[in-house]
Formats: sequence, structure tokens, C-alpha cells
Amino acid sequence: MKTGLERVTSEIWLTIIGLIAGSVVSIVFSRLVANPAPGISGLIGAVVFLVTQMLGLRIRVDEDTKHHREILTNLISTMSRNDAERVLVNIGLAHADQALSAQTTSAVWRQLTWYTQHNYCATNFLEPKEFFGSGDAKNTLRLQKTKLRAQPDFALKKVLIWDGIQERDSTDAREIVQLHVDDPEALMTLKGILREEIDRKPLLSNPLRDLDGQIDFAIFDDMVVLVWALDDKRRPKGGKVIVGTKQVVAFRAFFNALIQEAQPLTTRA
Repeated sequence: MKTGLERVTSEIWLTIIGLIAGSVVSIVFSRLVANPAPGISGLIGAVVFLVTQMLGLRIRVDEDTKHHREILTNLISTMSRNDAERVLVNIGLAHADQALSAQTTSAVWRQLTWYTQHNYCATNFLEPKEFFGSGDAKNTLRLQKTKLRAQPDFALKKVLIWDGIQERDSTDAREIVQLHVDDPEALMTLKGILREEIDRKPLLSNPLRDLDGQIDFAIFDDMVVLVWALDDKRRPKGGKVIVGTKQVVAFRAFFNALIQEAQPLTTRA
């Protein structure tokens, strides 16, 4: 957007250019056309001048329109983010302190992912074969990749937890990793760690004990936590939503320690 002085200066130059262009066309016309009708050369020069001014006006309107469009876009973006944060918390509050079914947990997971605007942090202790079971995990992963492509400042971090070396090296585990890293335009921080390593290190086992062993969870914009309840075969049987600064901080503290100890699978540039 031009300043007031820049606008005045450009309008003066535009007027001068219009006058010059009109005069030049008028003179050329009078020399090329034998015995032109009285006043016709001046009329043509005036038309050229008006056309020049109209073009200048169109340029100014386009500049103003572009500037106002940028302001409106930024305003809508800001409003959308603020609205999304309110919706995120409202979804959390609507399901807080409830025992959710596996199906409801998956639905809430998608909703919270959709309205997350800044960062998503998650662990995954799900049995690898279950990842490909209902399709919920793959569908939500596609949504996460879409957000990464659409929002360059969106941060997504995950730690995959394996129940032993054999599981870590299994075909299912490798396919899960590949699904996370197959899009160069949707890069995330992805790390892995063995469950026994968590138990062995007090840096990890102590904060996990403080969380009552709730090891499979996702944190949305540091405001809401979704915890998965797994059965003995590590299949999802339900879940719960936690909202509250103290509780969220405890999960984030464990996640931060976990991702520091885990081994990188791929790291966002």
C-alpha cells in the first residue's frame, strides 16, 4: 500500500504522462492526416489523456483492492484461529470426565485434530496390526498431513512405542513409519522407543507413574489431552478427555522427556 506522498507523486506523474501522450498523438495525427476537421486533433489528444487517466485509476483501484483483501484475509485468519481454539476447548469440556467408547474416542480424536491450530504431540502404543484395523488411525493421519501442508507453522510430533525389538522390526511397524514419512510436503517429527526402555529409565518411568501409566495419548495445542484406554492386547477399548492446565502440563512434561530419549525416525526440517 502506497503512502500519501507516494500516491500524490504517482498521480502527478500520471497526469504529466497523460498530457504528453495526448499532445504527441494530437501532433502526429495532424501531420499524418491531410486537412483534418477543425478541433479533431485536440479531441483525439483529449481522448488519449482520458484513457491514460482511466488506466491509472484502474491500477490504483487494483492496488487498494489487493491491500484491503490482504487485511481481510489476515483478519479472517486471526478470527478463525481464535474461534478454532474456543471450539477445541469446548469439545474437550463436552467430553471431559466421561468414559468414552472406542468409537466415540475415534470421533473425538478427529474433531480435536481438525480444530488444532498450533501443535499436536502424541504417543502411540497401539498394537501395530490395530493401526490398520478400522481405518481411523490412517484417516486421521491423512488429516494431520493436510494440516501440515496447509499450515507451514503447524508442529506435529509423535513417539512410536514398541513392545520389544521384534515388534519394532516387524513389517507392520515399518509400514506405519512409512505412512508417516511418505509425503515430503507434510514433514513431522517422528521418533521411536522400546517400552522396556521407558521402564528402565527413571527420567521416563517416574513421570509416567504420575500419569497412572497412561502411555497412549495426544495433546492438542497444549490445551486438551485425549487418552486411549487399551486392553491386554493393546487394542483400543475406549478413552477419556482431559482439560486443565495442571493435567495437560503433566502429560506434556512426560512427552518432552520421552521425545528427548527416543530415537529419530525422521525430523522435520
